[in-house]
Amino acid sequence: MLLNYIILGLLYDRLFIYVLYGVLTLTSIYMTLKQESGFSKFLWILLILILPFIGSSIGILNYSINKKKIKAN
Repeated sequence: MLLNYIILGLLYDRLFIYVLYGVLTLTSIYMTLKQESGFSKFLWILLILILPFIGSSIGILNYSINKKKIKAN
């Protein structure tokens, strides 16, 4: 019985990580497609797909920084 709870807990942990990965990746790809153009768009999406958590985090930060710069102008 205890083993079942341990296995079930591990499955939920993995599910949480996969859902977090999917949300971060899709959000950052959407923001990249919306903001970038040309070859830089390709490089951002490549970075996001190769290094998902790091690339997604950097992409989201880049989007928010550029959005603040556009509002300031």
